[in-house]
Amino acid sequence: MEKNPFASCFCIYVPDPAAYFKHLNFCLMKKIVIISGLLILICLSIFLPDKMISPGDLSKGYENLNNKCFTCHQAFSGTSSTNCIHCHQLDKIGSNSNNAVVNKKIIFHKNLQTQNCMSCHKEHKGVNGALTTNEFNHSLLSATVQANCSSCHTTPANLLHQSISAKSCSSCHNTNNWASKDFNHTLLSVASLNNCSSCHKAPVDNFHQQQLSAACNSCHGFEAWKPSTFDHSKYFIFDNNHVSTCGNCHQSNKYVQYSCSNCHAHNLSNLISDHQEEEITNISKCVNYHRSGNENDNRDDSEENKNNSENSDKIKKYINKDKKTNSDEKDD
Repeated sequence: MEKNPFASCFCIYVPDPAAYFKHLNFCLMKKIVIISGLLILICLSIFLPDKMISPGDLSKGYENLNNKCFTCHQAFSGTSSTNCIHCHQLDKIGSNSNNAVVNKKIIFHKNLQTQNCMSCHKEHKGVNGALTTNEFNHSLLSATVQANCSSCHTTPANLLHQSISAKSCSSCHNTNNWASKDFNHTLLSVASLNNCSSCHKAPVDNFHQQQLSAACNSCHGFEAWKPSTFDHSKYFIFDNNHVSTCGNCHQSNKYVQYSCSNCHAHNLSNLISDHQEEEITNISKCVNYHRSGNENDNRDDSEENKNNSENSDKIKKYINKDKKTNSDEKDD
């Protein structure tokens, strides 16, 4: 009998019935366990959501909603602002049952009709957790509301804000940073602009303490407090021999006091002797009579000279004599 050449290429597997049914039972039990576990998790999530899927406790006042997720959440779509305003009517926030305003800081919510509550408010941060973010995003407000700061904010009851002539808060403030580094002094009324001490205190140093009667703007400008623009030439003009080094004339930071004998070739005794020749006994206030180091640049028109009955006539006589002498020397 001829042998079939393909017979060796095919194998017929006949499984063991007992092993086959054992494998089927294992697969079935595995599926039953997995499905049962999922059903248990679903049931626990439905009946105990605060224990199973809540990221944290609700804040104080909302404890009764800890296991009522769908009061705020919608299945597969998160939290909806529609659910929020079921309890919190935007035009009622900040008012009591009689529609009287009890908290002006939060009545701006009436202007947020189209915004998402979750832009500012967060939950599940614990019983004492903060409900709001640290900073309010003013861009959520309409342009009209943004331009009307007083609809939410009260003008500070201080002298500075009472002195400002401008009505727009945006002249100094912006919604990104309330405290502005640069204050525009031109916004002040004329009376306040000339009365620096209404806002500023004089620096605690010898010079400023002795200059309280002087106007601040005689040295300082509104663009920058430093450097100052003190005009020393009103008192004494500097030159090559009289340089602008404070310590040459002023000692121990006492800028109102000075001495002309610190660096002059002639000493104090010589100065006294020279002036006594003209019967001038008071030489403590040189700059009232000498405008600069130029001996010909004398003056007798200062207010103090006019009111100094003791020295006035003598100074005038001395100045006239000095001028006459210089004139004669030029003629020669």
